[in-house]
Amino acid sequence: MAGIDGLLGGCSSVFEGLRASGPHFAKFTEPSKKLTVKTDLKNIDRRMPGVQVSAAHWVVQRKGSGRLDLPAPEDRYWLHAVIELKSDSTQRLVGASNGTADPLPGIYPDLRQYVPKKDVFTTVPKAKADEILDVEHLVQDSDEGSGSETFGVDELAVCSSSNLMILIGSGVKP
Repeated sequence: MAGIDGLLGGCSSVFEGLRASGPHFAKFTEPSKKLTVKTDLKNIDRRMPGVQVSAAHWVVQRKGSGRLDLPAPEDRYWLHAVIELKSDSTQRLVGASNGTADPLPGIYPDLRQYVPKKDVFTTVPKAKADEILDVEHLVQDSDEGSGSETFGVDELAVCSSSNLMILIGSGVKP
């Protein structure tokens, strides 16, 4: 019995070491091809006019309709981002948070390198995040045809010490 306890104790310390080495992310679940990480702010700013963005690393991909024989009536997409905010925007999100984010949102794996290993994030409920980011007032593209794009938060975590926000969102373009 002592041998099993010793073995399990050794495994436990190995797992503790892995956890201490960096943040734990939920599993990435979106089907995807290799995506290019983007850094321009225009597309981020227009989707989230309620916050001030300093820098961003993000990816976006169109969601398949699931049926190859029918055209999709609208263009659905998912967006994953690691965004640096101005401190007043961070504080508004932190004020709406409801606990430690563990695990962190399951963002696209290539974005994880932009999340500092020692940062502690808190979660913000979707409805509050949508309200603070002001996604209802998404700035529409001027060259867009009829209809309006919509965007909403699926998961959001924020860190007050680094002013970082981890975001998983989705939207529809008509």
